[in-house]
Amino acid sequence: MKEICRNKYKHASDEQGYLYWKLATDRTRVSFYDKIENSPLVKTATSSINRIPNIDERQEMFERLRTIFDTAKNDILNIELNYFDKQRKTSRIMYEETLKKLWSAYHQPRDDFEMISSIMLEIIQQRCEKIGERIECIYKFS
Repeated sequence: MKEICRNKYKHASDEQGYLYWKLATDRTRVSFYDKIENSPLVKTATSSINRIPNIDERQEMFERLRTIFDTAKNDILNIELNYFDKQRKTSRIMYEETLKKLWSAYHQPRDDFEMISSIMLEIIQQRCEKIGERIECIYKFS
């Protein structure tokens, strides 16, 4: 029972963490320029670009710089999102495998110690549902 509850907790946490990160990523894409414009790298690049006498060339350089930052930002955010997605899928697989073991112990017990009653199975299922609800509630209000 400890194993399935632990796996359910991990799965629910990873699922909600992924959803939370996905929303945060969308917000980050919007607010990224506010943070990046104050960085030393951008200030140095901007001061160098501002020295270009031709306005069209200067504007072109600013556009190239913005494109580079956009690409880098999107790459980083996508890498992080993929990481959380893999973590979520792995924890789901572990939870499902533990659930299969539990059901096989219910349907085909190997010995008396592995035998699980239907009432116990129902209690475990309710416990897992509560774990999922609690984790969802935590992420909902954070």
